[in-house]
Amino acid sequence: MGEFVLDRLHPLLQQLVLYQRAKREVKEVLAGIKEIVEAEWSSDTLPKQERAACEAAILIALRVGAESSLVTGCWRRDRTGYAAIVHACRDQRRSGDSMQHSSIKFHHVHPLLSALLSDVEGDSSAIFTVLQAAHDMCEAILRNDGLRKEFLSPRHVPLYGKLVSVCLEIVSNNSKDSRCRHMTLKTLEAVVESSKEDSLSLCVVLPGLSSSLAAPICESANEHLDIITTSLKIISMAVRYCLADSVKDDESIRESEGIRPEIRELLVRRDGNWKATSAGNITKMIRTLCSTLAVHHDEEVRSTLLMVVDSIRSDCKSAFNGTLDAFLMDLLLTVQATTSSDSEIAARLRTENITAFSLHMLEKLRELAERIPLNVRKGTTGSNMLFHQLAGVLSCLNADVSRLATSRAPSLEAMFSALAASLRVDARRLLISRGQIRESSV
Repeated sequence: MGEFVLDRLHPLLQQLVLYQRAKREVKEVLAGIKEIVEAEWSSDTLPKQERAACEAAILIALRVGAESSLVTGCWRRDRTGYAAIVHACRDQRRSGDSMQHSSIKFHHVHPLLSALLSDVEGDSSAIFTVLQAAHDMCEAILRNDGLRKEFLSPRHVPLYGKLVSVCLEIVSNNSKDSRCRHMTLKTLEAVVESSKEDSLSLCVVLPGLSSSLAAPICESANEHLDIITTSLKIISMAVRYCLADSVKDDESIRESEGIRPEIRELLVRRDGNWKATSAGNITKMIRTLCSTLAVHHDEEVRSTLLMVVDSIRSDCKSAFNGTLDAFLMDLLLTVQATTSSDSEIAARLRTENITAFSLHMLEKLRELAERIPLNVRKGTTGSNMLFHQLAGVLSCLNADVSRLATSRAPSLEAMFSALAASLRVDARRLLISRGQIRESSV
């Protein structure tokens, strides 16, 4: 059966290559290939080995055809047809793990993926089709041990960087079609996640990746919640995989003879200076994220941000050297649905440096004593969050509260005075609402 399918495919694949070189219309040829793939793949009658052989023949022909299409200037016309075939081949419901059984090498898929990434302009439908195919190819590469190793190799930093760049360009533009943004974010997440053990290429794109993901979720209050939370998780992975205490620089990889000089210049040397500079830039980004998202209306966003900062702080202690502690302590006060994870973070911070922890919470207590009466008097919507932060501060101080009360600590007295002032304002508003006092007397 597999040979029969391959016999049917071969004439069309040969025709595709010849037509592309002659700059002839290939729409019907591509449609014919796609029709065979969809019919045979959905029947589940092809054994994995035979399906892999068919898939290899298709991908090799598509690579040659795509290269000709690019050279002859026909790629924008042809790209969706190529993308549709890639998606039909790589649809996980049909293809399973056939790539694991394939004889496909990285030089077979590299040019095709490059072609798909070369033009992502046009109408949303065409762009989505191309991005979907690019995602399918990435998934296939990352699922195959040999292909994944090649893709993550420093030799292929240009392709890795191009893929990340295209994804960031689309996901960071909130005017783009939401399907396209979600697809590129999904691709980006898979690529970063796969880079944990081979992060040299990821280090090259870390500055642009982190800033490009952070900017749109800070600038737009109407950003999709799942884009915000997924972007935060990707930032966390990227930072930890590049700056973790366990990450060691391998000089032999950078000096490998297989790496061209122009690519070697792009590679970073993960020494103390590079880590310190990178950590400084990431700290600035986290400060912006905290100032924007700590007051976000959605609890999941605030909770995700807390976990992101905590994971970076825990895995990258030497790089950040305590600079994230204050952010983490402030974020603890913004999460309203306290969980065991939040309590564990608070307990860990307190245990590691009880003096700094207590001083920070006392300073927050003093700050809240000033802000709460002003917010209550103005009737602003942020009062509820401030009262929640107050509850969080008292919870974090825990046993210290009784000691502070006994010693009549100024910060605690200031808070009691602030609460009393707030109650007086609320009492007068109640009297006004009942008509028992004129509004001007408040």
